[in-house]
Amino acid sequence: MKLPSSISIIGDYAFFNNSIGEIDLPDSLQLLGENVFGYCEKLKKVVLSKGLKRIKNDTFRECFSLTEVVFKEGLEVIERGAFDHCPLTDFTLPISLRIIEGRNFTKINREDFTIPDNIESIGYELFCENRNLKKIIFGK
Repeated sequence: MKLPSSISIIGDYAFFNNSIGEIDLPDSLQLLGENVFGYCEKLKKVVLSKGLKRIKNDTFRECFSLTEVVFKEGLEVIERGAFDHCPLTDFTLPISLRIIEGRNFTKINREDFTIPDNIESIGYELFCENRNLKKIIFGK
């Protein structure tokens, strides 16, 4: 699904629990509400917006097919549970990221995880339930 380039806000629960397979968010998007794509079990890939500075609570919670997220520079905060129970394999966190709140990146399907240099805060249970995770790299 590709949204119009004029959109700047998507409200809470807008696409909650539906059959979207892929989403490309326009660079004009500045705000994603809470649980916007939560429980979208067929969602496999998300391309985030350059204008997005914060990913709200539970935005992609329990998207059980979500394996790929394209993060763009400018993102500063990932709030609680935004990627809780998403089996992510293909992603790189942007250098601009400063805060990762709790219950994110649970059940990712990777052996390693790199945390950018600019991180100031890491939340609770960040990597819980990751049986394949063997290495966490801080910085480059």
